[in-house]
Amino acid sequence: MAFDGNSTIDEGVKRESTVHRDILRVNLTETYRGLIKKVLLSYKWVTKLDLKPLFIAKADHDVYVKSAELASWLEKYSRSPSKIYAGFVERNAAVRREVGNPWYVSKEDYDKVFYPTYCRGPFYILSRDLFLDVVNASKVNKPFPVEDAYIALLVEKLGVKPLNTGRDLFNTNRDLENHLRKIPEDKVTISSGAVLGDSLSSASINLIHRVYMKSKIIKAT
Repeated sequence: MAFDGNSTIDEGVKRESTVHRDILRVNLTETYRGLIKKVLLSYKWVTKLDLKPLFIAKADHDVYVKSAELASWLEKYSRSPSKIYAGFVERNAAVRREVGNPWYVSKEDYDKVFYPTYCRGPFYILSRDLFLDVVNASKVNKPFPVEDAYIALLVEKLGVKPLNTGRDLFNTNRDLENHLRKIPEDKVTISSGAVLGDSLSSASINLIHRVYMKSKIIKAT
């Protein structure tokens, strides 16, 4: 995580990271164009941890992850012989050349008209063996400030194709936030998929969690 700028929050996070040693703190300003640097620093940090997971999931702060369902999905693919790069796949995305656009990329940084097929950035999964290759490839391929497309470029150079899980894994819905604001909590239903949303507020994530946990309790009884 980048520094928040709030000294009370920063000190609390610092104390927690000292106790659990599971938080990476970097001195960066939170901007979309700086996201790729933060992600790459995080990935390099993960390679140095003692923990050696079979998969690495990258999730933005504005999605809701159903942990149990994600674990079931990972278990399904845990014995796959193939390297895995999985998520909601985007094809034929055009490179934005308008200076000032948040997603602007110059021809010097990336000279093709379209990006490689990529998994949408709010959530995707890399198997451990591919993850290590991606980190190494990032050291010799200049990054550009569209994080999900850049990761896809590295994956493509490694000869791996994205696994399109559709909405079974990441049920991406940018209208979910507005929908949740318009209906009472007792009318909220939880969509299928291990990961929901994109651009969700903290309040909406808490709402989804309450409704989801209630539904789990009802099913269990």
